Amino acid sequence: KAAQAIPHAAFVDSWVNYALRFTTPGGDPFDLAPEAVAVPDRAAVERMTAAGCPAERLVVTGSPAFDPWARLDLEPGRQWRRRLLAGGALLCAFVLEPLAEVYGDDPASDHYLGYTERDALALALEALEPLAAERGVVLAVAPHPRQDPANLGRMVRELSRNKSTRVELISDHDRFAMVGGADALLGMTSTLLYEATLAGRPVVSFQPGRRQGSDLTDLHPQIVVVTEPGEAGAAVRAAVERRDVSPQQEAPESATERLVRYILQELRT
Repeated sequence: KAAQAIPHAAFVDSWVNYALRFTTPGGDPFDLAPEAVAVPDRAAVERMTAAGCPAERLVVTGSPAFDPWARLDLEPGRQWRRRLLAGGALLCAFVLEPLAEVYGDDPASDHYLGYTERDALALALEALEPLAAERGVVLAVAPHPRQDPANLGRMVRELSRNKSTRVELISDHDRFAMVGGADALLGMTSTLLYEATLAGRPVVSFQPGRRQGSDLTDLHPQIVVVTEPGEAGAAVRAAVERRDVSPQQEAPESATERLVRYILQELRT
């Protein structure tokens, strides 16, 4: 609270825990909110004001972390693709997260999301089967650093058994190359899904049986969210057949420039 006597600004770089960041334990929502809060987009403004943050304190600057995606160099992606693929097969990538470890896999738990990474990957593989039979599909599965390689390898082998899709577990992936080289990026709620949309890439989020929404995926309509198994096949086919694949239009100035200008402006006031 002593810092409240000094004019200060903050930057929110994602779409979760808005009030938690600026609220004292047991205090009123946003009782620690600074005079100015920079946020990544209008969706964050809407959610933060709905949670109780005064709208006049919020300004959209974008996030410097997302700047490179609008200017994605596709050549590393082409090289990555050539290493994994031969012929006219499709190449998709699936971004894993340790959901079972973080939220549990017990349906009786209040923290359980309604699905785990195993459920999401299994549904993705089922959705890819018709395409694999028609054209051939390679699915590059990118693990999260927190996931145990041995357990992960076992899970991937079990889920891909008797499937037409060739599954490759990649441990040393370059996220920029993976996004640039894949015909579609698949996953659950990883920030990489949103970053891929900034590069104009087709994205499908698998959240089968989910109990609650995800701000990351639900606030950004470029991400196609699959919650019912019956929706999965059509969603994946539409993604890999998209032809309007290009980066979102780049703003005249980067988020980094807007954020620095905003901070300097606040320091002067």
